Amino acid sequence: MNEENTPENKMKKMQQDKNLTPKQVDILHAAIELFAKKGYFNTSTSEIAKLAGVAEGTIFRHYRTKKELLKAVLAPAIVDFTATYFVEQFIEEAVHTSHKNMRSFLDVFIRNRFAFAAENTPAVRILLQELAFHPDMQAIIKHVFKTKMYPQLNKVLTYFKERGGN
Repeated sequence: MNEENTPENKMKKMQQDKNLTPKQVDILHAAIELFAKKGYFNTSTSEIAKLAGVAEGTIFRHYRTKKELLKAVLAPAIVDFTATYFVEQFIEEAVHTSHKNMRSFLDVFIRNRFAFAAENTPAVRILLQELAFHPDMQAIIKHVFKTKMYPQLNKVLTYFKERGGN
């Protein structure tokens, strides 16, 4: 795993970028761990508070609802990691690299997505578990795909289509 892409480094960057307090970081760490392990609906805010070492009221001081906490956990995964890492790194590795044929492109595409999933397992697990139940998050994913990824991916697919798949 790329040293800069470790969950700890991503959380440090998020803390700096969003001016989070150490307690907020602890809450987010605990929420990620429990949501990934038990799912959003099966995790209580009291469990998150206990794991984070804070009072339950502290969670609600920073996040008005449990859903808002889920959004705080997933927003970086959806927007920052997806739009930045997923799209930009994907485009660099899969789109801007010349491929001799469609199979070569698909090989890079699949390896890239597996590496992304391996490096972001807790966030990906939460996203997959909860995406079906949160239309607002679905809209964010659709927007990122439609505006950032699809145009780049379409260029490559059009190129291979014009060459007959070779």
